[in-house]
Amino acid sequence: DKLNGKKDIENKIIKLIGDNSKLKEDPLRILRAIRFATILNFKLSDDVKESIKKYSCNLRNLSYTRKKQELDKIFASTNSKYGVSLILELGLDKDLELHNLDKVVLDSDLLGVWASIDFASGYQFSSIEREQITRIKEVVKSGISKYTLYKYGLYVNQEAAVILGQDKSWVASIYENLPITTRKDINITSEDIMRSLNRKPGAYMKEIIEEITIKILNGELNNDNNVLINYVVSNYS
Repeated sequence: DKLNGKKDIENKIIKLIGDNSKLKEDPLRILRAIRFATILNFKLSDDVKESIKKYSCNLRNLSYTRKKQELDKIFASTNSKYGVSLILELGLDKDLELHNLDKVVLDSDLLGVWASIDFASGYQFSSIEREQITRIKEVVKSGISKYTLYKYGLYVNQEAAVILGQDKSWVASIYENLPITTRKDINITSEDIMRSLNRKPGAYMKEIIEEITIKILNGELNNDNNVLINYVVSNYS
């Protein structure tokens, strides 16, 4: 064991082999060092920390795909708080183009973690993932309500709840008691509305359906076909 690897494992410390130019040559090793330290709960040697600080600017040359792969593993680790603390201690958040990382919420699902911070647009997510992150951010900004639960579903609202420091089970109980959870649950069709108003399809439909939805959710309207038709005729004729 010429490199004293066994001793370093016993001491739970990560060191460099050879000179620090390896981090300059391949900045991905910077993130891997953080990831290994996070997952294994190892310390970084002072030499490693100094080298990371020296060459951290090279992280900007690393593809967003590779950066995200490593960050996902750090964020998903049971020891993620330690990993984030290392990133902040070494000032890597700036070169990784992660903003408000000091306010990250790590108790949520991975998409919830990303939704709790701001990041450069170059980070790649699937269209569904990006949509979910956007929705979580919207609910965090507006607050959880019966309408956001109806509009975005339970998952998005529970992730927002974690970020807001609210109880996920409380959110679930509200969702379970919603009178409607999809458009199909509303007992009035577009045809009913057009027929009752004697009008052709148009943008007005969206306004009517949204108002009806909110009133049903808030218990202001009974979700009954006759009741809903009478409401439409009385308010939109």
